[in-house]
Amino acid sequence: MNTPGIDHKWLANSVMVQMSTMMVYFWKYVGYFTIIFIVGLASIPQSIYEAAKIDGANDWKNFWYITLPLLKPTTILVSIISMLQCLRTFSTQYLFTQGGAPLAPINVITLNIYYTAIRDHRIGRASAMSIILFVIMLLFTWVQFKSSRADEISY
Repeated sequence: MNTPGIDHKWLANSVMVQMSTMMVYFWKYVGYFTIIFIVGLASIPQSIYEAAKIDGANDWKNFWYITLPLLKPTTILVSIISMLQCLRTFSTQYLFTQGGAPLAPINVITLNIYYTAIRDHRIGRASAMSIILFVIMLLFTWVQFKSSRADEISY
């Protein structure tokens, strides 16, 4: 077959492996995060928009001064979830490397922990790496929660 794209080895090129990994995770989480943002938008009371309309605010000002600030807790939640998902990602990179993809462009912490434990037979070192990863995730989550509490918005 001489059809363009059919004979291309997607997992042999390091740039394509990175792009494929990004597309998989985008496709995997975009629906989940969209639903969270829709719920966040639905939780904003319409009375605030009505009051802003009476005060003469246009759609642009409604977005910048009402919608965006009131979506801050939702944005913080999505950023925490996405950060935690990025730190604990494993399956896609593992499957790509088993399919012949180069390891270097998609090597992540959890894949490194797996290879340390299983391939190199250093279980103690892998356990220590896992505990350090847990502490890092806990620290990032704590910092994001603390930074989000500084500007709490109530209505």
